[in-house]
Amino acid sequence: MQKLSLLFLLIACVLLAFALPLLPAVVDGDEFYGLSVTNDVPSLPLPVSDTEADLRVVFFGYRSCATVCPVQFGNMMQLQKRLQGLAVEFVFVTLDPERDTDQLLKETAEQLGPQFVTFRPQSTRAAQKLALAYGDTAARVQHRSGYDFDHSANLYVVTGRWQRQLIYARHDLNIDRVENDLRQLLAAR
Repeated sequence: MQKLSLLFLLIACVLLAFALPLLPAVVDGDEFYGLSVTNDVPSLPLPVSDTEADLRVVFFGYRSCATVCPVQFGNMMQLQKRLQGLAVEFVFVTLDPERDTDQLLKETAEQLGPQFVTFRPQSTRAAQKLALAYGDTAARVQHRSGYDFDHSANLYVVTGRWQRQLIYARHDLNIDRVENDLRQLLAAR
């Protein structure tokens, strides 16, 4: 009986994970393209910037990812170009602090643009715990040639006071609509 209950719970979790990207389309009356949520998330000890960010777009990934991470980096770069000069900061949190060194992350931020910052947790476990606190999943998967991560690759929009506002639970984003969401949140500040 317990095995059947666990199997049912596992199936329900998998179905929920696949349904998350569809939630914004089925929630009536929502004024945002992203999934609107409001809750506190852990703050990150980021370098002090010249201007205080009213909004941050946070992404959990890793540099050697060959699938969804490059797409999300591209999305964030497009948004940065469109929102240049506004109080929006783009934050990349590595899930792979073993391979993503401080130097590699510094080079990454320089390549991505002036509004990008990176954060490197002390360990893979700490990175996974932080990702989970934001609602992201990240599992290290071993294979013959090393390891990769299965991860959600969501974008999280948080306020300067670390309150989560929006989630984009897909990588094939309509950048015009995401930009509109961010401008709408900035105007409300």
